[in-house]
Amino acid sequence: MKRWNKKQIRGIEQSMELWQKIAALEGYDFSEGLIYFKNRILKELGLGHMDFGCPLCQLYRKKDCKGCPITIELGSDEPVACGNTPYGEFHNAYLEEDEGLCRKASLEFLEYLIKLRGGFPNYVMNLIKLVSAQDQLIQRYREIVEADEKIILEHQKIESLLEAKLKDSYGH
Repeated sequence: MKRWNKKQIRGIEQSMELWQKIAALEGYDFSEGLIYFKNRILKELGLGHMDFGCPLCQLYRKKDCKGCPITIELGSDEPVACGNTPYGEFHNAYLEEDEGLCRKASLEFLEYLIKLRGGFPNYVMNLIKLVSAQDQLIQRYREIVEADEKIILEHQKIESLLEAKLKDSYGH
């Protein structure tokens, strides 16, 4: 695992936030253009407007990507080396307006960034644990509700049978 400096880690983590949000989108607005699309997401995350719509590009693009963790990881001297990662697939899918491929590529790029960083930051791991615990509670709640519904149905059946018996006993 490479050792990144604080500036590089900040860029990777902000990029991870961006791609987590992009991967979780329910729908893509292809009419706004890719940079505007990413900047809208960045604004929603409170990260503001960035040239090229990317936290890492904001830090390194004007320097021909020198120092960018992606460029370093790929061992490239070429600017915009990220085109050789799942980001390139996302970029093409977005231009082709293929939402399914956008979602797949965004998840793959997020995974790439997580590996690039050397794993999740602690706050993300804590969030994952909380979400997992919440999912377990929701599942348990659903099981309880389902059991309650079965009990209610059984009570209704019993009440119907008792009413029928009472009617029969008074009617005879």
